[in-house]
Amino acid sequence: MKTNSDDGMPLLAPGGTEIAHIAGRTFAMVTQPKIGYQLKVTDPAALQEWVEQKAPTEVARTITVEVKADEAERVMAALGELLGPDRANLTVEVRPAFLDLLGEAAAKNGVTVDPRTGEFVDLPGVKIVPTNPSPTVRFTPDAAQVIEDAYRANLFSGARLAAMLALPAAEKGDQ
Repeated sequence: MKTNSDDGMPLLAPGGTEIAHIAGRTFAMVTQPKIGYQLKVTDPAALQEWVEQKAPTEVARTITVEVKADEAERVMAALGELLGPDRANLTVEVRPAFLDLLGEAAAKNGVTVDPRTGEFVDLPGVKIVPTNPSPTVRFTPDAAQVIEDAYRANLFSGARLAAMLALPAAEKGDQ
């Protein structure tokens, strides 16, 4: 649904396209992409707690052990042995693939959806952020010629050019 801004210029709705003309000749198409959404994790611990309860297989636990070269084989054979302070670390995180699924659902719907059940959920520790897509301009193959012809026909001078660019009109001496 197209509407006009206060100055009469057309506004593009998400997914809309406008054809740009000069003197009745098409020289470009302007498309406003549809608004998308991104999932942004704001509180990893809160999200992890929710995933632990709702989808426990989607939480990965990684133990990182710092060993010397000559210890590696022995440590691998006896992971249960105590190595001493600050030599092993436990990392717990939501699996990146599960985060991707959550993000894909958010991008499609603008809300958080449990990818396992399809239920709309209020995920703790995340927020949905709308993307701000920029319009794209695709010029026709003969756009340069259309613009050159309009220039040669004196369509780009003074007030006409200012009106096309939505700039304040030039003073009479500037034309």
